[in-house]
Amino acid sequence: MTREKRVETDWREHNERPVQRGEILLAVEGLQGWQEELQEMNQGKNRRPFRYPRSLILFLGTLRVVFSLPYRQLEGLARGLGRLISIPAPDYSTLSLRISKLELDPDLGYEPREGEEVVIAVDGTGIKVANRAEWMRKEREDYIKIHVAVDIKTKQVGSLEVSDERTDGRKKLKSLVREAKRKARVKKVLG
Repeated sequence: MTREKRVETDWREHNERPVQRGEILLAVEGLQGWQEELQEMNQGKNRRPFRYPRSLILFLGTLRVVFSLPYRQLEGLARGLGRLISIPAPDYSTLSLRISKLELDPDLGYEPREGEEVVIAVDGTGIKVANRAEWMRKEREDYIKIHVAVDIKTKQVGSLEVSDERTDGRKKLKSLVREAKRKARVKKVLG
């Protein structure tokens, strides 16, 4: 009888592959193109130049519509993102003025069903801020955590919060549920 040769598996490498596939990268290339976009936007402009590119305003405007955020909360979200990924954040009056000129689809927002109780699921995920070298990543990991409460039937987002990698997701549960309850009658919370 011959013995089968045992195949050695590098479990560290084996476990790392699905982690790398699931890693969501925040593309800094889009942020690096801001100056060119601003120059193009301000070319031939007679009055005060734009300070923020249209792509940023469009992104924030979409977040405002999808999550039904007031402008001041949107400014807070922009500040939080700005601190985490080192980008300038517009104030609420700039956001109001610029977003009002965009054509955004209002049907993107969360509309709770009248009188119907909803079941929400709460979860969070991390987004890597920069694609750094491995040695630097071990020394200091920079992630943005996004915490979300979702209506499991319609898959619409009821509330959302952004934090850094040091924030425990369990601490965000109460505020996510509280915000979702302002928009719908929450029957049950899964998390």
